[in-house]
Amino acid sequence: MGSPPNLTRQDEKRLKILAAAEETFLEKGFHAASMSDIARKAGISTPHLYNFYENKAAIALSVQEKMAEETFTLLTGAMNSEPEEQEKFIKHLLDPRRASLTLTVMTEATRNPVVMERVVENGEKLMTQLRAHYHIKEDDEDRLFRLEVSMRLFLGISIGSVFCGIVEGGKLRNILMEINRWLVDNKSETNCLNGEEKTNAV
Repeated sequence: MGSPPNLTRQDEKRLKILAAAEETFLEKGFHAASMSDIARKAGISTPHLYNFYENKAAIALSVQEKMAEETFTLLTGAMNSEPEEQEKFIKHLLDPRRASLTLTVMTEATRNPVVMERVVENGEKLMTQLRAHYHIKEDDEDRLFRLEVSMRLFLGISIGSVFCGIVEGGKLRNILMEINRWLVDNKSETNCLNGEEKTNAV
């Protein structure tokens, strides 16, 4: 995924630190990785790293938040784009490094209540974004249930790729398209790509 436009130098440096942290966590694991390892990978001094993050847990929180934001973009892109564009989004979704990093952060969350609290908050934020994307009302229990089941299915596919191999891109595309159809209100034809909704006679 590319960097967002119009970033300040501080934002760019923070993203560079997070990218270095992701690499370090994947190479060494969360507990074996040190702040000096992350700083070295980011090309900055360890004292300078502490100007951005007070400890590894704080970095893990930012990594998890960044991944949650990416997941919304990737999922909606994979489910709502034209076939040519879908390939790009699915390629990122299928990246086993993402799943490994998710496991790394989740493992730390089981040990650190602060990390767990933020993971839960980011999960709720993702669900809120998806509810808005699919125009799901808070009292629509059926579609809320569909959304929750769909996200659990996606998480299972993602984490499972670490242990059972990667789902073939074409099959995942079919699964995502079925999820998309399941989430769209059956009383309306919703174009979730551009936010327009056309209601058909029932």
